[in-house]
Formats: sequence, C-alpha cells, structure tokens
Amino acid sequence: MRPAFVGSLRRYVIAGVVILLPLVLTAYIFWFFIHTMDNLLGGLAVFLVGRRVPGLGALLSLLLVLGVGVIGANVLGRRMIEFGESLLLRLPLVRTVYTSIKQLLMGFVLDNKDAFQQVVLVEYPRPGMYSLAFVTRQGAPWYQGEGSEELYSIFIPTTPNPTSGYMLLVPREQVEFVDLSVEDALKMIISGGLISPNKAAEEDGASGA
Repeated sequence: MRPAFVGSLRRYVIAGVVILLPLVLTAYIFWFFIHTMDNLLGGLAVFLVGRRVPGLGALLSLLLVLGVGVIGANVLGRRMIEFGESLLLRLPLVRTVYTSIKQLLMGFVLDNKDAFQQVVLVEYPRPGMYSLAFVTRQGAPWYQGEGSEELYSIFIPTTPNPTSGYMLLVPREQVEFVDLSVEDALKMIISGGLISPNKAAEEDGASGA
C-alpha cells in the first residue's frame, strides 16, 4: 500500500478511537451500574411477577434513584434521610464503610473541596513515572515519626473507573502541585489521557458558541 494511504488510514483510526472511546467508556460505566442494580433488584422482580423479566430490575433501579432524589430534594425528605443515616451510623463496621464510600463519591460527584483539596503529581508506581492524584489530607499528627506533619494523604484513582484506586502517604517534598481542577483531572483519568485540559476547554467553548 502507498505510504499516503497508510497515513490517512492511521489518522482515520485514531480519530475514530478519540470519538468513540469517551462514548464507550461512558456507556460501560452506566451499563455496569444498571447491570449491578438489575441483579440486586432482580429477586424483587421475580417476587412481583413470578418470573425474571430482563430489564425490570433496571427499571426498578431507575425508579428507586428518581424516588430517592425526589425525597431528598425537599426539607422533610432530607430530614428523613438524615434520620436514617443517624441510625445507620450507630453500627460500628457499617458506619466506617458507609462514611468512607459516601465521602469518596461526594468528592467526585460534587467536587467537594473538603474531600479533594488539590490535584498533584507523584512519582508512582516507580521513580521516573508520574501519576495524577488528589490531596485528601495534609499532615499526619497520629504518626509520631520524623516529618509527620509534612506527610500528605493522597488518593490515586485508576482508569477508567476513578472510584477505585490507592491511598498513599507521601512526604510534602515528593508532591508536585499542578494547576488543574478536580474536574479536568478526572477527564484526563477517565479518558486515559486522551482529553487534556486545553482540549476540554476548547470543546466547552465550541459547545457554548
């Protein structure tokens, strides 16, 4: 084949990957959530109709999410949810798991400044290789070793599912702060680096024009 044809074919393949990959990853994340909820509520569907109906569990999941959202959007509903959470938080092991997962998810969904303070770069998994991470806490007063106040707790998310990852304690001098918002960093992580902050800003500007 001619070099020009090979070069054009390569550009088309790369363009197709860049266009399709965000759609595929988004569809996968939502499919995983719906599939999981469908399996969890599938038993209820069997109880209601006497047999398993494909998709009914997913429909019940959607109705459940909408219902909880409607309840939580008003004052009385929020008080009911807070009361339920207060009961849940009285269970020692459940309290620890529930609180940790809720704070992590709120950090991603709501860009919670208390959850993720700043985006940083750290050398991980080995020197010379860098990973994007989020600072979750500065200082470690519970650790009495040398330089304990300069230890940073950081969370390194994985691609393409940023809700899983690794928690590391890193000395301050090994943390490099970068001028990135949590949202821009998440776009890079979820896309595997295909979406850079500059490209995201250009796309947002084009969509708003």
